[in-house]
Amino acid sequence: MRPEDFAAAADTEDVWEIMGTTYHANPRYRLTPGDLAMVRLYRYARGGGMGAGYLPSQVLEEPAVMLDAFDVMAAAEQWVRQLHEEARGR
Repeated sequence: MRPEDFAAAADTEDVWEIMGTTYHANPRYRLTPGDLAMVRLYRYARGGGMGAGYLPSQVLEEPAVMLDAFDVMAAAEQWVRQLHEEARGR
């Protein structure tokens, strides 16, 4: 899956299957501003994909629930990576 796969309108007839869950409406419309902020924090903490990064100084402590969410995001990222590799025949 690629970002352009989610460019469809909310009421499209497309069906998405993401990590074993089926969505009958575009799942990008389920994201809240808080969800998008978590993704930004995750990308920032991962160093933008270039290795370990640091969270902004405003995040003085890394609560366990945030670190658990980062683990879920990392698993999803790995799942997407595997899909891309399979699509390329690796």
